[in-house]
Amino acid sequence: MGHMSKKRMSFPMEVQTGSVIVKIYRVRNKAYRVTAWDNSTEERDRFSFMVSFFADGKRRQKMFADFGQAHAEAASTAGKLAAVNRTPSR
Repeated sequence: MGHMSKKRMSFPMEVQTGSVIVKIYRVRNKAYRVTAWDNSTEERDRFSFMVSFFADGKRRQKMFADFGQAHAEAASTAGKLAAVNRTPSR
C-alpha cells in the first residue's frame, strides 16, 4: 500500500474515494518519561490519529492510537460515504 512506503508521511493526510475526502490528522498527546538503565530520564512524544469527515451535515471525528487502524477506518468511511453519494435520490 502507498501509505506504508518509506516516504515520509505528511499530515493532514487525505484519503479520497470518488468525490469524498476523509482526513487523518496526527495529534500530539501529553509527553511521557522513560527512565534508562543509568537512571537518566527522557521525555518522548506520544501521538494519536484523528479521522475527520462530514456526514449528515455534521463533522464527525474518531480518535485512534494506531495509524493503521486510523487509515483503515478512513478508507472504509470514504467508501461508505461515496456509495451513499452514488445512489440516486428520488
